Amino acid sequence: MSTQPKSQKEEQAVFKLFSLGVSTNRDEWVYDLNITNLENKIQFFIKEYNQQLKDYNGEVSQIDTTIAWSRDLKKKFVLNKITKFGKENFRKAVYRPFITKEFYLDYLLIDVKGLIETFFPNDKKNIVICITFHKQVPFVIQVVNTIFDAGIGSRATQSLPLYYYSNGKKIDNITDWGLNQFQNHYQDQTITKQDIFHYTYAVLHNPAYRQKYQLNLKREFPRLPYYDNFQQWVAWGQKLMDQHINYEAAKKYKLKRIDIDSNKANKPKLKADKEAGKIHDEFRRNFMMSPERPCPVD
Repeated sequence: MSTQPKSQKEEQAVFKLFSLGVSTNRDEWVYDLNITNLENKIQFFIKEYNQQLKDYNGEVSQIDTTIAWSRDLKKKFVLNKITKFGKENFRKAVYRPFITKEFYLDYLLIDVKGLIETFFPNDKKNIVICITFHKQVPFVIQVVNTIFDAGIGSRATQSLPLYYYSNGKKIDNITDWGLNQFQNHYQDQTITKQDIFHYTYAVLHNPAYRQKYQLNLKREFPRLPYYDNFQQWVAWGQKLMDQHINYEAAKKYKLKRIDIDSNKANKPKLKADKEAGKIHDEFRRNFMMSPERPCPVD
C-alpha cells in the first residue's frame, strides 16, 4: 500500500493520508529497551559504516558484514551517503502492541520511513490508528501517540493519523467530505472530526463487525458502516483509546501475594476421566475451591 496521499477521488474518503510505519530491516540495532545499550550499538554501527565507506574500493561484495546490511543501505553506501551520531535522534517508538522501546531515528539506518516526518515532525503530538490486514494474521488494530514500527501487527501495518503537519501547521487528516457524510447521515451538525476518529476506533474493535467482514479484513482497508447511536460509539472509542494509550498509568489491580514453601507445597496430581475423555488437575481444582478463592473456575 502506498505511503502517499490517496490519489483517486482523494477527498471522497474519510481519511486523507495513510502510511506504513517505520521499516528498519535492522531492528536489533536501532531498537532497545535500554537507552544506554542502544546508544552503544548506534555509535558502533555508525563508526563501522563510516570506516567501511572510507575504505570502499568499489566492490560491494567486499563489504564487511559486522553490521546489518540491506539492499537499501547498500544503495546509500554506493552513493557515498554519510551520517553522524546525534543524541537528538533518540525517540520513543511503539514496537509491538503495548511494547514501547527506545528508538534511533536516522534515515540512513532505517530503510522505509513512511510519512513519519509528516505525522510526527520534531516529536509533535499526534494520535494514529494502526491497522494490520493480511491473509496470514488476524486483523489487528492499535492506537499509538508516537512513532511506530511497520511490523507492529506482525505484518506490514498501515496507519491513519488524526492530524498531519505541513510547514509546521497542524491539519485535520479527516476530510471535510468525510465530516459532511457523517453529519448528513445522522442529521447532526455538531459531529466533529475527532468524533469520527473515536467512532472509527470503536467500530473496528467491534467483534460483530470483525466477524461479518473477516474475509475483507484480510485483504483491504476496512470500510466504515453507519451504526445507530453514533455518540455511544464515539464514547466507547474514546475510552478504548485512552486505555490503550495510557495503559502504563492504569491503576494496579489489588492482588494478594501468598508465598508457599516449595518443600511443603502440594504437587500437581492428574486424574483421568476416561468416559469424558478429559484429564483433571486435582491440585488446581482444590486451589480454586479453597476458602481463599471462593469463586470456582473450571
